[in-house]
Amino acid sequence: MTARDDALAIYHAAVAGALPGPATAVALGGWLGPELHDALRTAASIWIISVGKASHSMAASAVDALRRLGADVTGGLVVSTFEQPRLLPWIDDAIGDHPLPGEASRRAARRVSDAAALV
Repeated sequence: MTARDDALAIYHAAVAGALPGPATAVALGGWLGPELHDALRTAASIWIISVGKASHSMAASAVDALRRLGADVTGGLVVSTFEQPRLLPWIDDAIGDHPLPGEASRRAARRVSDAAALV
C-alpha cells in the first residue's frame, strides 16, 4: 500500500463513521439492551422526533432499526432544513431555518412541542 492508499482508506473510514444514518441504526440495534428491545416490541405506540440537518437520515435509520426489532413506528415528526419525501404517512415533517433561527424555526419548534405533548 502506498501513502495515498492509506490516506484514502483513512478518509473513507472517517466519512463512513460520521454518517448519521448508520450511527443511529447501530445505536438502536446494539446500544439498547434486550429489556428495551422487548419493551419496544410490545409498546402501544412508538414516536420518533428527529431534528437537524441529518434528521431525515436518522429517522429513516431509526424506522428501519425498529422494524428489524419487530417494533413499528406509529407517529413522529422530522424537522429538517429542506423539504424531503415523507418517511411514512404518519410521520409529519417541518422545515426550520438554517443557519440562523427565524420564523420557520419558531413554527418547527412549536410543532416539536405539540408532537412531544402527544407522546
